[in-house]
Amino acid sequence: MRNLKKLNHKIKLLLVMVCFASCGKETEASEPFQGVWNLKAIVQGGQIVDVTKPELPCFKNIKLTVGSSNFELFFSALKSQNSTDCNSVTESGTWTKRDGKYYITQKGQETEFPMKFSDNNNTLQFTYGIGANAFDMIFKREENSSTNNNGGTNTTKPGTGVYAGIWFIGSSRYDLAIYLRDDGTYTEGLRKSDWKTRVDGNYTIQGNKLTTIHKSGSKSYYTYMDNYSYMLANGTYFMFKVEFVNQIPPSGYKFQNIAVLDVAGNFSASGVSGYLYFDGKGNFSNDKTAFTQTSGSGIGSGGYSGQKYVGTYTISDGTLTLRYSNGSTSTHSFFYGKPSKKGDDATIVVDGYTYFQKE
Repeated sequence: MRNLKKLNHKIKLLLVMVCFASCGKETEASEPFQGVWNLKAIVQGGQIVDVTKPELPCFKNIKLTVGSSNFELFFSALKSQNSTDCNSVTESGTWTKRDGKYYITQKGQETEFPMKFSDNNNTLQFTYGIGANAFDMIFKREENSSTNNNGGTNTTKPGTGVYAGIWFIGSSRYDLAIYLRDDGTYTEGLRKSDWKTRVDGNYTIQGNKLTTIHKSGSKSYYTYMDNYSYMLANGTYFMFKVEFVNQIPPSGYKFQNIAVLDVAGNFSASGVSGYLYFDGKGNFSNDKTAFTQTSGSGIGSGGYSGQKYVGTYTISDGTLTLRYSNGSTSTHSFFYGKPSKKGDDATIVVDGYTYFQKE
């Protein structure tokens, strides 16, 4: 029954942590370096080369992703002068700002990193390489890339943004999330790679009432509560507003499917569980487990299989990029629910699935 008590505690959290995403917010200064940057030109020998031209297919893929304390530069160039194939490398590290100057740290070595901002902080220029092989790189901020830790893609109006929740039906758990844009469109496909632009339908807001109209014509109804910090969906379950962030405090977060009692009153569970840990310095570990379990009269049986992965991560404008130690990379939609002053746990929402801060 211990596991059942923990389940009841989680359900209680969903029902009572009504201001975890809105309480205790602080205004944070905008930092121009944070965001996602795409390479637009290089400067070498006084000449500017536009890398967006078709004849330069490798350079146009160069991207710089900057979080609150870490960065990742994906660099790509031709293998050789006569080749059409690209060689790529990813550089990562941490950065800090002191007395108006930027410093980066890679492999334990800190160096000053001069940069120039222009075009209302939407253009960034710095020198890449050393000596005769050095050249300047000019980046443009990716459209909708936020410079504010609490900002979000196309979400400035009351009631917009991302809301997430869990719907329990008998022995099943359904993780739900919806992204409401300022332009009146929405998507529930936060597990899809195109979630930032994907349109599943339109919505209207009248007072504290939200109505979504799917492309199929079906409608869903929501009621906003506590100054838009959460809402009741279809009169059945709660969804809480979560934030677009560029960093989160160091912590671990756990996902597990619902645990239920069978018709005989025995504890049972099946499905998947997961655990994500972020150290706040750009490193993560990820445990995944598939499991089945049944027990009755104090005798338990079951089995599980699990894997553990480690690597580095960046978070920017709703996107979590995990770069694993084996060289593979995965990207996910990512949002953060702050703990409330009442002591409720923090949450993260990854690809629409809600993880609770590990107790």
